[in-house]
Amino acid sequence: MSFLAYAMDITIDIIADEKIWFPGPIQKRKILTLEDPTSSNWKVLHKINEHVEQWHTSGPCLASAKFICHDARVSSKGPTAFLRVVQQIPYVRADVGPLRAPETTKFTHPELKAYKALKQRNSPNTPKLLAWQEGTQDSSGLVPGGFITWFIFENIEGLALGDENGAGPYWALPPETRTRIPEVFLKEYNTAAEVGILPVFEGPGNLIWNEKRETMYVSHNLEEMTPC
Repeated sequence: MSFLAYAMDITIDIIADEKIWFPGPIQKRKILTLEDPTSSNWKVLHKINEHVEQWHTSGPCLASAKFICHDARVSSKGPTAFLRVVQQIPYVRADVGPLRAPETTKFTHPELKAYKALKQRNSPNTPKLLAWQEGTQDSSGLVPGGFITWFIFENIEGLALGDENGAGPYWALPPETRTRIPEVFLKEYNTAAEVGILPVFEGPGNLIWNEKRETMYVSHNLEEMTPC
């Protein structure tokens, strides 16, 4: 397949309409109940970002979004967490005609696999997996019988050392802090590598600096490392 043909066959990072891609409890900020490891209720506050992988002829196609939420049992002023929702979606609309219906697919998101592994390995420097549920879309879903997954992980206290524009938050820190961070980084990065989980796209935005504890955490878009 030529590069042009490949480029025409996939649409990535589309800013999709929340009302189209994600379920009612999230649209309306209702309470979301997840069943694993035990039943728990979470209040969704707002959406942070969204990511779409949508193909013309093959898949699976998926839409995912990250939200801020908190345990419904505690005050809204209490600790927050991150909710990731991933669901199968139809193929890209052709020039004419309706959206094609892909075959339903069983799928576990790599980040959920990573957080489950971290939980089992008692990782000290990554967010804790708090709740999750893997299911299938019902008859009202965009792909009836297709996958839909929810998982909630800890919102680590501290400063993300990067953002969409680069490492600006790091360079804004005092010189003495910037000197200390690389020393801590080497230790914590090696710990994460020993556990076997690292970010898919490594960058300063994956590093959370906790000034009070002088500790660094590795977070966001984690995936289990594949042995060489």
